[in-house]
Amino acid sequence: MTSNDESRLLNSYVGGKSEDAFRRLVDRYFGLVLGSALRHTSNRALAEDIVQNVFAILARKAGTINPGCVAAWLHRTTIHQSRAAMRTEFRHRRKLEALAAETGCDGCVADVTQADDVARIAEAAAVDGVCHALVNNAGGAVG
Repeated sequence: MTSNDESRLLNSYVGGKSEDAFRRLVDRYFGLVLGSALRHTSNRALAEDIVQNVFAILARKAGTINPGCVAAWLHRTTIHQSRAAMRTEFRHRRKLEALAAETGCDGCVADVTQADDVARIAEAAAVDGVCHALVNNAGGAVG
């Protein structure tokens, strides 16, 4: 895709909210955004969330972007979103570790994204003693 194609697509989206133009921009740059997010986070689920955020920001701010700089804007926005996500993950992990220390819990902090992982971790934790609770990423508890 040439710079002129990018400009036409961006202008088409900005001028008439063309879903087709936006979809073509997403199709064109999805790999760039996902690859950059994965390099910065090393976490597929987090990187996919970042991709959604970046394209949502593109949809909202399309009118402010220089049409010849779409790729650079997406890359820079992906880096900013990745850093923000990593800071959030770090703070979340620190809070969980502080809670474990405060309650005297000898547990581990894990990024659990699959339901099977919760059951597996609960079984492993219960081998040496009672598993009082597992807290999932959404804040729910098991056990």
